[in-house]
Amino acid sequence: MKKIVNLKKALVVLSIIAISFAAFPAINNVRAWSCGVIVTPLSSKTVEENGQIKFTLTYVDDVNRITLNASDLYLNGFTANIHIADAGNSRVVTLSNIHNTSGSSLKRVRISGGTAVSSDGQLAHSTQTESFTIKASQGQEENKDTVAPVAKISGPNPSQVYIGGTVTYKVTYSDNVKVQGITLNEGDIRLDGFSANKSVSISGNTATITLSNIKGNVGGNKTIYVSGGTAYDAQGNLCNGVTGSAFTLLSKDTPSNPNNPSDNPNKDTNKNNKDTNKNNNSSKPSDWVANPNTGK
Repeated sequence: MKKIVNLKKALVVLSIIAISFAAFPAINNVRAWSCGVIVTPLSSKTVEENGQIKFTLTYVDDVNRITLNASDLYLNGFTANIHIADAGNSRVVTLSNIHNTSGSSLKRVRISGGTAVSSDGQLAHSTQTESFTIKASQGQEENKDTVAPVAKISGPNPSQVYIGGTVTYKVTYSDNVKVQGITLNEGDIRLDGFSANKSVSISGNTATITLSNIKGNVGGNKTIYVSGGTAYDAQGNLCNGVTGSAFTLLSKDTPSNPNNPSDNPNKDTNKNNKDTNKNNNSSKPSDWVANPNTGK
């Protein structure tokens, strides 16, 4: 009887050991957490030209290796010197000698994905900082350019066009310093009194607007309006809006060129005069020649 009890105890111990070994593979096969990244708030929401700003990237969860370097940071709308300091699972990023490079007032830093790796090879996600602004230094504020670019429009060419035809305008931009960029596109052009296909081409500081397959009621007062803000300078000053001169829309049977016999409204009268002279002279001898002054 005692032997049987000892045997049962031995079987219980063996069962516990077997269950424990069976559990180990399940524990070892649990997928590791991916590597996450957290961006701290910026040290300042406003920075002067030539100034600096800081933020920290903290990597969390399963962090096996951090590979962050300067080329992983995309500076949106500005340039700066980049310094990255190692702080365990964090990286302190310092941007110095900051300079504005675009008209947009809001700047931010985008951090590429893959700047850290987890133990099972998963990559950290991409992220970005909050936005901030760059203001001119005190000396620059005194000399700040506040003069906006000027837009002028010429055309239409031609000033009269048949239904289904094409008209062009040219918008020329100028600035007291320099036109930094032109953003004119089809959505900036409003058509008044007609419809047309719109296209824009830009060369230097001049934009050519082409309106094709023009449709609408026959007559004049067909105009276009180009919205303001289609060009900017280095300080972000935006240009004015402009209205183009009107053109006239003609139907196919509208006489437009009196020098062209097919468009001459007097062509029937001229034909009748020729026929009358021919009939009046029909009884003359075959070798008779009309007097050039009288026609007789």
